[in-house]
Amino acid sequence: MAQARLINKIAKDWKLSENLRVSTVHRFQGGEEQTIIFDSVEGAGNKVAPMLDDSKPDSDAKLVLNVAFTRAQKQLYLVAHTKHLLNDLNPGSALARIIHHFQQKAEILRGEDFVDNYYAADYEKWARSLFPTPSVTQEPISGKLFTERNFWDQFFQDIKTVNKRLIILSPFVSIRRWGMLMDYFQAMRGRSKEIRIYTRPLNQQVGELASQGEVVIAKFREMGVSVIERSNMHQKVAIIDDSIAWEGSLNILSHRDTGEQMRRFEGSSAIEDIIRNLELDTENAAGNISDQKCPKCGSPMVFRKSRYGRFLGCSRYPNCKEKISLGKNVGWVKTKRNPPL
Repeated sequence: MAQARLINKIAKDWKLSENLRVSTVHRFQGGEEQTIIFDSVEGAGNKVAPMLDDSKPDSDAKLVLNVAFTRAQKQLYLVAHTKHLLNDLNPGSALARIIHHFQQKAEILRGEDFVDNYYAADYEKWARSLFPTPSVTQEPISGKLFTERNFWDQFFQDIKTVNKRLIILSPFVSIRRWGMLMDYFQAMRGRSKEIRIYTRPLNQQVGELASQGEVVIAKFREMGVSVIERSNMHQKVAIIDDSIAWEGSLNILSHRDTGEQMRRFEGSSAIEDIIRNLELDTENAAGNISDQKCPKCGSPMVFRKSRYGRFLGCSRYPNCKEKISLGKNVGWVKTKRNPPL
């Protein structure tokens, strides 16, 4: 229903309401139209709903899909994240077979060819529609404490105002949270805003998050987001334009339903301290994974520092104690951010 309401809003603004009928599949039972556009509204970050997966118990997917694909008299369009659907669906499910049929018989149009510009051009307007949040009735006080219940409302309001850059430190990343933030990040990148993410390397992501981390980090980098892997990091921080900072216990890129708290700060002086203490503007910051491999075991090398200066240490320490002194020339080694273009 939320997707249908959003499309109706867009159609009204584009003065197309009189020529379109937008609703859920169930509302189309018993009727036909010259042209049908079926949007699965499924995307990365969530499992495919039983309503579209007839392999699930008590699913009415076959009925839904029958209505969706038999009401068109002349033209039928399928809007879908086909890669996500085919990865999640049983290969023998009705929707998977329909997608394969479209791939073999229909003309394929890539969403990236036209959706990016849509988000970039109408970011402020449609971000509010895509992610409705209660209106913030007053300016938050600097230093105010938020819980997981009211953090997201204010955080979404803050990132809509990004002018130059957004920095997020989140030890773990998940597909679900990436799916919720993807449209915001895509819109920012479409407007050439810098997004920098610090997270733990994959071998330090735990449980299911380890496999999800590989997918999410790759997706971020495809989007043009700079991902810096930092060994053993624990901080949960967000910095918006060096003017707003969030700090606390909530993993912004992996939080699900645990009780957490975050404190919101404003003011350049406090944020300069956070950036300096966490070495966020230092290329060879301690803990960052470098592009250099350990000459002894082949594992990634990590930037470290001691009273004698900075050096590269093996990420398998203490099992491997190999290290390389950087001395005064630390600029030649690069932090592991993104693969070469």
